[in-house]
Amino acid sequence: MRRALAYGSLALGCSGLRGDAPRDHGEPPTGEGTSPSASGGTSGDTSSGAFGGALSGAPGASAASGESAALGGAGTGDSAAGGADSTVSGASGGEALGGAPAGEGIELELSAIAANGSIGLEWKRVPGALGYRVYWTTEEPLSLATADLLETEAPGIVHRGLVNGMTYRYVVRVVTAEGEGPVSTEITATPTGEWVLEQLGTGDFVDIVTGERVPRVPIEKRVHVMLLPEGYLASDLSTFHGEVHDVQDPENDVDRWLAEVFAIEPYSLFREAFVVWYLPRASSAHVGEGATAFGIGVSNGGISNVRSAAAPLFAAIDGAGADAFPYPPATPAVNHVAAFLVLDVTRSPARAGYSGVTTQLSNPNAPGQRIPVAFAQGHAHEFTHAFAGLRDEYLEDDITVTATTETSNVVSTNACSALPWAHLLAGAGIHDVPELVGAFGRPERGYHSELLCLMNGTHENGKYWCADAEAQLSLRPWGRMCNFCREVTAFRVLEATGILPREDGFEQWKSEYRAAFYDRFGFQVPTPVPQRVSCPGEESRPIYEPCAE
Repeated sequence: MRRALAYGSLALGCSGLRGDAPRDHGEPPTGEGTSPSASGGTSGDTSSGAFGGALSGAPGASAASGESAALGGAGTGDSAAGGADSTVSGASGGEALGGAPAGEGIELELSAIAANGSIGLEWKRVPGALGYRVYWTTEEPLSLATADLLETEAPGIVHRGLVNGMTYRYVVRVVTAEGEGPVSTEITATPTGEWVLEQLGTGDFVDIVTGERVPRVPIEKRVHVMLLPEGYLASDLSTFHGEVHDVQDPENDVDRWLAEVFAIEPYSLFREAFVVWYLPRASSAHVGEGATAFGIGVSNGGISNVRSAAAPLFAAIDGAGADAFPYPPATPAVNHVAAFLVLDVTRSPARAGYSGVTTQLSNPNAPGQRIPVAFAQGHAHEFTHAFAGLRDEYLEDDITVTATTETSNVVSTNACSALPWAHLLAGAGIHDVPELVGAFGRPERGYHSELLCLMNGTHENGKYWCADAEAQLSLRPWGRMCNFCREVTAFRVLEATGILPREDGFEQWKSEYRAAFYDRFGFQVPTPVPQRVSCPGEESRPIYEPCAE
């Protein structure tokens, strides 16, 4: 029996873009965006030896929700393109194979998702489990004595580097303090198609109110994130995603995207809600040099001509043809979001880049079906525009804000009682940290809750806070959302997965979930308070803008 490097569950998703999300600039500096968060939840994509961390039933434990390395060596197989008809079937029984005793305990029901060069496997979480062992082979019959082994602390795993058209056989056993449980029913799956399954969220993320786990959300109702390459030639696809998958030390653009997004809350807290896919589709030319896979353009270092991507995008996710997406969106789309990674060949080495933008793309063949889409770099920032509908918190001259909705992070009033984040003002009940949450901004540009936030940036901020009107003042910490943005994004996770209804769901959030969210995951307090700005030619200084009584 051989033990192979295995990757457990993780991923991402959408509830639809709410409000406008203007063009954005900037990207995380190298090495940033992966620092632990201030509250008690998981932070980032963790790896640990299988069964070496916390029990998998512990809410918020990284061992339960991160990616788990097996107790062995390298991954198996090489990734392959091409495809065949998907085959997923179960065999009767569940009895011990190869002479291994079935023993007492819970027999797991194993299910499989076949994709391009990859197979997702999942089963019901067992409370108190130390981990799970997945036995697999391409030979018939499957024997535990000779099968290969994958180990994971999460109740799901992505088996990678497989050959399309080849049949793979699997069983799984839970591992407890008493040993291995009975063998599951054997299941077979055949990798196929064009879409690669990158991360498989198990669907049983932490219940905010109880601290237990929600009843497992069916995979078709989890948030599906689709990562798409634009301007990558066939020879560039290894830059998009190569044979090595490693979000701890990412070497390709997909892994960089995952590392950046899931390093911050609340994505790190609810990673089991997200399923991530990528499409390894080559372009015939680099962006700006000829025809590309989705027809996106660039101008002055920024993304342009995004509407041309609508038709090929919806053709790729309509569930039909050789590129059939396994879980196509409904109309209206409620739990799908796309992110385009656009190769910038001016970088050395070339990788995803360009100034980003977020919008919604409409299906030209299905009126009423729209998908929120993020383009280019600043991955967590742009993705949060698309997923949570949060706005840029810039004091930008061409932005005029009229929003007053309770889920908007930028509003047109600075009146304390009218702020959507009034519950986060010091002494309002959540915390007693003075000079942190207020109304930063100007009447014509809008107000937001904290000076520094993932959703902030540069542009004309320096014009408003510095003596130098030409200053480009960066107010974006790459590893932290402000508290109100964290809250709204967490709400969108529950809304997108159907835990909260799309109609009046925020009323239920306020009455049942808001206090529990801050009690369970904490109110994040940055250092220092008050937060500071650094104007060119000046020493940094604290700045706080209170709301108006």
